[in-house]
Amino acid sequence: MSRPPDVYEMNYQVLIGDKYSPCEANYAVIRTTEDNKEEWPVAVVVVERDIFVDDLYTSSYDDDEAITLRKDVTNLMAKGGFPMRKRLSSSRKVLGTIPQEERGVPTKNVNSGELPSGRALGVKWDGKSDNLGIALAHIDRPKAQNTKRGILKRLATLYDQLSWDSPYVVRAKIRLARTTCQWHHIGKKLNIADIASRGTSGADISADSTWIQGPEFFKSEFSEWPVDKGAVDFPEPSNAKLKKSVLKAKAEPAKTVIDPAAYSN
Repeated sequence: MSRPPDVYEMNYQVLIGDKYSPCEANYAVIRTTEDNKEEWPVAVVVVERDIFVDDLYTSSYDDDEAITLRKDVTNLMAKGGFPMRKRLSSSRKVLGTIPQEERGVPTKNVNSGELPSGRALGVKWDGKSDNLGIALAHIDRPKAQNTKRGILKRLATLYDQLSWDSPYVVRAKIRLARTTCQWHHIGKKLNIADIASRGTSGADISADSTWIQGPEFFKSEFSEWPVDKGAVDFPEPSNAKLKKSVLKAKAEPAKTVIDPAAYSN
């Protein structure tokens, strides 16, 4: 390089929606915690551990600790230009210390009515019982979409990093694992997927055609289905034994056709 590189500095507010915005926001949060870890050490640990994207989820042992932590986190994030909003709590005492404009559900009287509930990435939190659950209503689909693609689409809407919903979705996962094992090769004469390339028009396809209903052998017992001649069955031998084998490898240096070291100018 013939000259030093040009240095550009952004001197305006972070733009929302740009590709680099998440990186800037994460850097600003980390820099805020590093610059203020001596003044608010507990709040710094909570922010670094419990923040996720643009939300902060944490808990405390008692109300007084939660109130102190809320104030410290608020002051810490304000140093970096991050005002805290949409606060939720399962304690009415803690909610009473939060300004109304900062609450997730504005309520004038926190001592009456239902406690607010929240949701994050499909995990629902009930403020009244202080329990976590999986919200399944948003993934309900008609039975007509019970295909492999439809099931994959439903599973993709569930973000369950701790596998809380495994007892409920394990059947779907097992079905997906078995689906490819149940595939069978169909010859050209019986493969109805090829009729579109054989000159069949859309007008010739009716509701009762094989294009809609599938091959005729689908209506028969599985034992009567065509046999895949290309499938090879490898049965396990009844008297199989495991034997140890020793492999000896020897490395030899590469030899060139002409050795330049053997010749002079």
